Amino acid sequence: MSQDSEVKGQVHGVQPGENLTVIAQVYFGPEHASHWITLYNFNRELIGENPDVIQPGMELLIPDISEFL
Repeated sequence: MSQDSEVKGQVHGVQPGENLTVIAQVYFGPEHASHWITLYNFNRELIGENPDVIQPGMELLIPDISEFL
C-alpha cells in the first residue's frame, strides 16, 4: 500500500459499556455523535452486520476525519 493510500488514524480498544456513538463523541466531539456510522463503515468487517454489537477488546480503527468536521 502506498503512503498516499494509507488511512490515517488511531486504534481504539473497546471498553465494557461502550458503543459506536460514545466512541464517536470521544474522538470527534459530542456534536458529531452521528459519525458513529463512519466508525461502523471503517470497521464493518470486524464488527459484522449489526453495528449495535461491539465487544470489549475489539480494536477499532478511528479514522482522521478532521478535514470533514
